[in-house]
Amino acid sequence: MRLHAYQKAAVKHLRAHDRAALWLDMGLGKTATVLSALEPRHLPALVTAPARVVRDVWPQEAATWRPDLRVIPVVGTPAQRSRAWATPADVYCVSHQLLGEADRRHTWHTLVIDEASGFKNRQSRRWKHARLISRRPGCEHVWEMTGTPSPNGLLDLWSQIYLLDQGQRLGATLTQYRERYFVPTGQLRSGVITGWAPRLGAPERIHALLEDIVLSMGAGGRLDLPSISYNTISVDLPAQVRRIYRQMATNLVADLSLVGGVVHTAASAAVASNRLSQISAGILYDDQGGGYDILHRAKIQALEELCTYASSPVLVFYRYRAERELIEAALPQAVHIDRPGSVAAWNRGEIPVLLAHPASAGHGLNLQRGGHVIVWTSLPWSLEQWQQANKRLLRQGQEHPVVVHILEGRGTIDSQIRRVLDKKADVQSALLSHLESVA
Repeated sequence: MRLHAYQKAAVKHLRAHDRAALWLDMGLGKTATVLSALEPRHLPALVTAPARVVRDVWPQEAATWRPDLRVIPVVGTPAQRSRAWATPADVYCVSHQLLGEADRRHTWHTLVIDEASGFKNRQSRRWKHARLISRRPGCEHVWEMTGTPSPNGLLDLWSQIYLLDQGQRLGATLTQYRERYFVPTGQLRSGVITGWAPRLGAPERIHALLEDIVLSMGAGGRLDLPSISYNTISVDLPAQVRRIYRQMATNLVADLSLVGGVVHTAASAAVASNRLSQISAGILYDDQGGGYDILHRAKIQALEELCTYASSPVLVFYRYRAERELIEAALPQAVHIDRPGSVAAWNRGEIPVLLAHPASAGHGLNLQRGGHVIVWTSLPWSLEQWQQANKRLLRQGQEHPVVVHILEGRGTIDSQIRRVLDKKADVQSALLSHLESVA
């Protein structure tokens, strides 16, 4: 296999910069690019990535692109991971959650942060461990890679860029960055700022500051990928469930503390939207979040019909554990992506229905050879999860147009979630608009 011209340009960029970022759109082969860029001076290298990517993607891609490198995924039990750390290798791969294990174990010459958007929270343990490793003597190279550098806006960039330049470009602190490039968009009576918007000209100034270390490419014009289309399937909820839904919406309007038309806390909005989304999905968790009631199976029945008549194996994304259980009961042929060997079996065409949660299967996985049909039983609020998950099938090697079916409960919050994903609208505003229309 040969690298594309844009990948060769990306390899050149990485080799020319000790600290650099690749913002390559999903499906453009970031892993192959980074592996190809590694030279003896970069080794040993530490790669941190989502757990499933560590286990399934990096070893497979290394076998294809760099069989000369010894790549060790650090996975399994503590004893298994200890043996992995003790095994001589050129590249060690560890999940974001276990990044702390890598600290002080070796003198890393290169730190590779795969899906760097997962490091947007400077208070997280993973970010703090990455900062420590990047500052260690001998760690001369830090490379970041992501297809969604700012899924929730430009504020997400500061923590990622700080790991590269220690604040040289965007400011030494997040506070400095916000005050310089953003203005508040809302404030509670307590004084807490609820949102930020870029100042006039700020996006251009920010991009100009980053252009020397960031290589950004979109998929448009780079790859001859098939089309992707979205099909909304409206699902009617039973009359009794619709009454429950309306009553729930009415109660939420009464319960939410509103100040000037703004939900008092983001947590309140999250709880409210979550309850409504559950009802649309056909389940409702108890207050403890463990047990749940089954309210209807309308979406499950629609999914069964889709799977029966689909032109290819179906990749199903769900939001709730209870949804997964209902799907598995209705579709015994379904296999969850957590099952060992499921990714390879799917790509061989051996799995008719593959189940996945977007939070765990949204990054890095190559599923394009197993099918071209996606079904969402419930949507996430996260734009990053939505985009990343859909691109699991729209990647190099996909030979068919990709179809994404969205099962939408008629008259429910599903349509508002979709509006947020399509228009990047404000979550709280979308929730309030929906509550007002239903209650």
